[in-house]
Amino acid sequence: MRFAQRLATCTVSYLLLSGLLCFFTVVSAPLVWGQAAIASVNVLSQSNAAGATKLLVVEVAGVNLLPIPATPPTVLIVPGVLGASTPVNTPSNNLISAQFTVPKDYQLSQVVLSYPTGGSVSKDVATPPCSDSDIVRTFNFISNDKVKNTFGNGVAKSFYVVKLSIVNKCSQGIVVPLAGITLTPPPASVPGPTSRAPYSLSQVTAVYSTDRKLTGTRAICFNIIAALATIGSAIQPFFGPGFTQGVAILGGGFTQAATTIFKDLSPEQLQNIASLSFGDSEQIGPNGGPVNKYLFLPRVKKGQDDPFLMCSNPGANKPCPLNKAPVDGTITGHIVWATVNTPNTPAL
Repeated sequence: MRFAQRLATCTVSYLLLSGLLCFFTVVSAPLVWGQAAIASVNVLSQSNAAGATKLLVVEVAGVNLLPIPATPPTVLIVPGVLGASTPVNTPSNNLISAQFTVPKDYQLSQVVLSYPTGGSVSKDVATPPCSDSDIVRTFNFISNDKVKNTFGNGVAKSFYVVKLSIVNKCSQGIVVPLAGITLTPPPASVPGPTSRAPYSLSQVTAVYSTDRKLTGTRAICFNIIAALATIGSAIQPFFGPGFTQGVAILGGGFTQAATTIFKDLSPEQLQNIASLSFGDSEQIGPNGGPVNKYLFLPRVKKGQDDPFLMCSNPGANKPCPLNKAPVDGTITGHIVWATVNTPNTPAL
């Protein structure tokens, strides 16, 4: 009898002890966060036009996101950024929002909910592909007077200058190569090429340098003055003192006065060409990243063959006269672009 009582007591004690151990183990162990699930992630961003950062608001929707209301999870983003997130509203079991300050060109790839008692859940954020409508571009002809003042008379004589403005509304950065840009002459112009490609910076600089040193009006005038002064110095022994004095004035005071009147704007104009020209390729940031650069289209020597000159008085059976007016305003152009680090992007 005593043996049976002891056996029953031991059995009950063992069962009670096992139950208590199981209870405390369940209570103290981390929750299994597999029950929490992220259904979708909504990303809102607002760029600071004057700065290098933007505000990124992440809205996480799902089920069982807040098993313990007193200890909400920490919202993390990948790639990581400096600084903690700021809650946007009170978290709930189905929606948690947070705000981050990120670089302007930041690309979100993943959102993670990290729970203080252990465990985490994550959701990849797919970046939507860029489409043609995301790349907004306009081509505008620049007046000849402005081209002369900004880039020099040599550039104005040899090139049409077109301002290309691009706004990238896509969430990814893009790159635009100069070789992928073409401009289309207006339908009313003379028959000719269906498209024209702009010159590179090195080609424009070469034309400018030649004009400044040899073919430009200023270069010709000063080259003639220098030549006359050199010839005068060579033959002045055969003439009187008055001639010698005249040669000295021509090579000295007269030349200096001419340089004062006809200022050499080469440094400023070369700087404008280098800084304002469209490079071999231009990278444009995402989410409204802009670029404003100038394209240089070579002029055709024979005006009647220039597709960018409009007939002054076009007629059905009349040839286009030689005194044609340049194209004015906006024209049609095309660009080829690619998302940064993403090949095989459709052309625009």
